[in-house]
Amino acid sequence: MKKTILQRRIHFKQSSEVNFDRINGFLSCMEALNNSDTHTCLYEFAPVKANGNRRESLIAHLNATTQVNLEHEVKSWNWDLRLVKSETPLETLADTLNKHFFFQENSPTSNNDKTVIGFINLLLEEIGYHPIKFYEAITKVEDTWHESWWSDYLIDAGGPLYHLHFGAHS
Repeated sequence: MKKTILQRRIHFKQSSEVNFDRINGFLSCMEALNNSDTHTCLYEFAPVKANGNRRESLIAHLNATTQVNLEHEVKSWNWDLRLVKSETPLETLADTLNKHFFFQENSPTSNNDKTVIGFINLLLEEIGYHPIKFYEAITKVEDTWHESWWSDYLIDAGGPLYHLHFGAHS
């Protein structure tokens, strides 16, 4: 069957087509540059399996991926999570990257713009060049937590969902 022009131009990449090693390799370099004697950074990008709406999918993902060594086994966290959609996703993503790549205690001080633009281009190339929806995930959990600070983001790439995480622990 012959594809229409629109069908040929729009190809939404599936999670299986994304090179996560390439994206996380970049993030690993930036986290290493931001580590210090007082904290260790963790920056990561991962697919989010659809499990209801966006919020429910991210909560299920966080419950499945959060690894904490506590005295008692926690089956799932009591997440208080809300998603705040950005009206300017690429600008918000750039601001977020600047904050976590260049404004930490031990952050490098040169090439901010080139680094941020390079990462955004890499990310868009991997997930597909089409409008993305970028959500800040405002999270709170009760009692104890394994990170000193964290920021979580959900990226909707026209079907597939992705989790972008920035955090540090002492």
